[in-house]
Amino acid sequence: MLIAFVVLHLTVWDADTGTMLLDTEREASGFAISADKIADCRAAGLDAANRLTAVYRGKYPNVFTNVDCEWRRRLGDPA
Repeated sequence: MLIAFVVLHLTVWDADTGTMLLDTEREASGFAISADKIADCRAAGLDAANRLTAVYRGKYPNVFTNVDCEWRRRLGDPA
């Protein structure tokens, strides 16, 4: 049985210097709001991105956050 899951990947960047301030990803298993797991992940990711941007904005006025959601396979599963 092939087991796939959705991963939420967030990166926070300082637009003035091009420096990556945060790079994090986590399994998006708890985002089952609808039948579309990618859309649910993006919605949850946008909420998280808004919070992260607000936190970093105090020190970095031109900060932005990228949101990416993708399907992954469990390690060892066939391609």
